[in-house]
Amino acid sequence: MCVHGWMLSGRLWQPLVEQLQPQWEVWAPNLPGFGGSPRPRGLQPTLPSYGRWLAEASRERAQGRPLVLIGHSLGGSLVLHAAPPLPWEEMSELLRGGMIGAALSEGLAATPEEAERKAAAGGIRFAAAQDHSAMAGGVGSITASTPVVVVEDVASGRRAFHPVMEPLAGASLVLGVFEPEVLRRLRWMRESLAPALDAALAALGGVDAHALIA
Repeated sequence: MCVHGWMLSGRLWQPLVEQLQPQWEVWAPNLPGFGGSPRPRGLQPTLPSYGRWLAEASRERAQGRPLVLIGHSLGGSLVLHAAPPLPWEEMSELLRGGMIGAALSEGLAATPEEAERKAAAGGIRFAAAQDHSAMAGGVGSITASTPVVVVEDVASGRRAFHPVMEPLAGASLVLGVFEPEVLRRLRWMRESLAPALDAALAALGGVDAHALIA
């Protein structure tokens, strides 16, 4: 199933469809509200709402058969919302590194080996950040004590969250590295940097995100 991006339609995928068929059955639908397709009542213009639509539509189309989801631009985000969270045994080594580091930083495990055992046994629960109005860069994650930047639409009250990012030069958890120096930096960010940033933003009364990106 191929999912197109913003302001596009399923026709985007026609060249790929021609290459894959007949070896593969390919479905490249117009998303509701795109390409002349109506948007059903009740389908909200949000990623989670469209992700649920995509999950239901793809399951209905597959009829129990294995299914591959491919997304372009906005379609990639919808695929992330529609696909179920990966179980531990299917995570890549890079992603596992990020999860192990998060468990160590959060105090859920004392050693990498303990973190792996707990994760494999279901003792650590994973969920997609997108399902919680959040984003996490690279193979990073958001745990109970992760400092986050809060972006709020004051008109609607809706909020989105993103972790305060580590430096991407050198070793970092978002790159799957959980060396002692990385964990020490995360603790400093949590205990020293985040409170200072919070106090500064409170003194400013927040920052206009529109002005930052204008």
